[in-house]
Amino acid sequence: EKSQLRLQQKIKKAEQELLLPSNLRWQFAGETNAGVRPSNSLLEEHLQFDHISRPPPLITDETTTTLEGLIKQRIKDKVFDDVERKVKPKEQPFEFRRRIMLESEKSKIGLAEVYEQEYLKQQQKQKEQEIGTTTATDAFVSAGETEENETRREIRRQIRSLFRKLDSLSAFHYTPCTPTPEVKILTNLPAVTVEEVVPDSVSDMKLLAPEEVFNTRNKKVLQDKGERTKTDRKRARRLKKKKQKFIQSNMKLNEPNKATKRKSEIEAREDGKSLKSSTKFFERLQEKNELQMIQKKAKPIIIQQANLAKKLKL
Repeated sequence: EKSQLRLQQKIKKAEQELLLPSNLRWQFAGETNAGVRPSNSLLEEHLQFDHISRPPPLITDETTTTLEGLIKQRIKDKVFDDVERKVKPKEQPFEFRRRIMLESEKSKIGLAEVYEQEYLKQQQKQKEQEIGTTTATDAFVSAGETEENETRREIRRQIRSLFRKLDSLSAFHYTPCTPTPEVKILTNLPAVTVEEVVPDSVSDMKLLAPEEVFNTRNKKVLQDKGERTKTDRKRARRLKKKKQKFIQSNMKLNEPNKATKRKSEIEAREDGKSLKSSTKFFERLQEKNELQMIQKKAKPIIIQQANLAKKLKL
């Protein structure tokens, strides 16, 4: 019983220590310093924290023996990887001036002429290698090259001719030099035939003009009656009225005019009656003249109506 009482007392003390407020226990107070916590209190705690640097390998007997073996082998082989000292080169101000500066001005020579000059330089170098003759009047020789003596030129020419003969003798065993293709530059052609502005990867749809892309005259979206807006309904009503007017105008053109009606009435009278007196003859003659005058006046009206009908056709 006494031992159990002692255990219970220890448990109560531990519980009371754990239930103490945070200001009395520094472990639960967050950030602390040496003035708040007691001395050497960190030695009693098991702390966990992150390391930025890689931890060193554990030094054991195996690691030491392997290292000693590597060192001994290097000494026997006389392999010493000494660190070479690197020195940063000092650049003086006048060295920057010697460097080539980029030209910001627009070149007066075309791109085709630049390629032509480069190709001619390559051809000239190949000829010099084959023949060994260099002329002082060459346009592509740089100004910094010094003139050589005639004896040196002769020696160089003889050596190159000898090498060329030796190469020709061994042509059956080794592949000879490949012939350089000749480039023909046509300058009298227009720029469109020489090069195209549009690359091959661009599709034809991207070449359409904005009017062709956004042309919605022939592209109508199908809509239900419930989907139509107020403007759509008004547009449909206007088109319907326009069609009705066009049909009515065509019907009026097919109907007989007043002049044709009167002519038919006169012809019907003439069929039943015959001319018996001069007064009736002159009356008929006057009626015919009046009818002709009415027809002449009605002709331009009919033409105008026909032209109007043509314009209204869809």
